[in-house]
Amino acid sequence: MLDFSREPAAVVVKHQNPCGLATGYDLKEAFKNAWFGDEVSAFGSVVGYSQKVGQDVVKLLTNKFVEVLVAPDYDESALTWIKSKKSKKNLRIIPTGNLENPPNFIEKYYIRGGIISQTQNNKICLGDKIEDILTKPKIITEPKTGTKYKIGCVTKKNFKDNMENLVKFAIIAGKYVKSNAIILAYEYETGKYRLLGIGAGQPNRKDSVEKLAIPKAKENLMRQYFREQSLDYVITMDRIIHDKEYGNKISKEIESYTKNILSSEKVVLFSDAFFPFRDGLVAAAQSGIRYIVQPGGSTMDESIINAANEYGLAMSFTGIRHFRH
Repeated sequence: MLDFSREPAAVVVKHQNPCGLATGYDLKEAFKNAWFGDEVSAFGSVVGYSQKVGQDVVKLLTNKFVEVLVAPDYDESALTWIKSKKSKKNLRIIPTGNLENPPNFIEKYYIRGGIISQTQNNKICLGDKIEDILTKPKIITEPKTGTKYKIGCVTKKNFKDNMENLVKFAIIAGKYVKSNAIILAYEYETGKYRLLGIGAGQPNRKDSVEKLAIPKAKENLMRQYFREQSLDYVITMDRIIHDKEYGNKISKEIESYTKNILSSEKVVLFSDAFFPFRDGLVAAAQSGIRYIVQPGGSTMDESIINAANEYGLAMSFTGIRHFRH
């Protein structure tokens, strides 16, 4: 939540991975959309908020099993409501204090026989600002090593105007997902963003794309379609299974709905490290994804750029990878 300390945001964390993350007009909207990131995995999760939590926000936890709440502070009314609920008696509540302008700190990982220390992962791209990676490519020299990196949009197709904040959201989310990490970020309302699907902790990037992030995104968009049509998820899925005619009809509607969103400028795929082969990129393209952000730096970059151009994708290099284990 340090990355979103100046706006309403909420995150749902399970086994050290954010399975849901969203910004919103207020904390209620942010939490609802964060929960939509993975309604199944959110069971028994840790929920974090970027701002002080009131009773209206904690009431959204009704009928939801959450282990821990983390926020800068809590209204007395919020604490009173939690204490009044028998189902929340084991809920752990952690106040962090003000999250704005936090000091830099060293991250430490304890291993048998020693400690690994590293500086905080604060920088999201090698450019001075996010716009640098969405315009024509340029070469930046890393000051400590002298290594040269290409950053910017490296394809024939360009990113649309006003996609900077969506791209920034996707990269920030990707920093905290275990590698190999794939993020599908979605602008669900103008200027408001949420996780649509993630692929985390896989030994190869293709599986993170093809077997995890994209199927989860499609499932979440199907659930979103049901909500918009006022359809109960369980009842509708049961009817799809047992009523062939209805199932065929609504499946076509869902497929069209999902494809229209995935192929729009409202969705960006972020990879925490470069694509070493075309397969992961092609899997994304075949699902309808049209906007890709990745660090670049592979010996196969030219092949990947060619594949992106073949499928009509816009692809940007950030110059920085975000491996997390």
